[in-house]
Amino acid sequence: IGTERLNWAKQNLAGSFIEGQLNDEYTKAHPNRYHVITMFHMLEHVQKPHALLKTCMSLLIPKGRLLIEVPNVYDELIKKNEEYNNFYWQHAHLSYFDYARLELLFRRSGCENFSIAGLQRFGIRNLIHWIDTGKPQLTKAEFIYEEPALKRLELLYSEDKEKTLMCDTLIAEIIN
Repeated sequence: IGTERLNWAKQNLAGSFIEGQLNDEYTKAHPNRYHVITMFHMLEHVQKPHALLKTCMSLLIPKGRLLIEVPNVYDELIKKNEEYNNFYWQHAHLSYFDYARLELLFRRSGCENFSIAGLQRFGIRNLIHWIDTGKPQLTKAEFIYEEPALKRLELLYSEDKEKTLMCDTLIAEIIN
């Protein structure tokens, strides 16, 4: 997380925010300390995701929660649009996840009490924009209008993507 977002969180959200390195020294000094640890679009950038999961689990109190959000490799738009396909496969991503790979990672890391669900972050407008222009829709990525027909269309699109796990994102909760 960048400095700007960390400062915003400290000013606007309740709780404590830790800034620094998650290393062996820190882990040994703070076992069973946290109620919640979050990783939003971060796990795919880590060289050893299973080791990071084990470390995070050791920092959680009993019944503590680890919340993880990652890009979904089965995002339907990858197959539908060559430009999006090229955009999706980034050098910064060391791992790519679908439901089965995330589940396998959790089990191999010793995590048994977890749930994984699909989440469609970008709306149908983004899909259409990629198909029409070959570029991301950077503003108004979904239909946020009072028009009931457009709201329903957006809802149906998101529900279908999430139900079929062809959505752009997977979100998981692991309970310690």
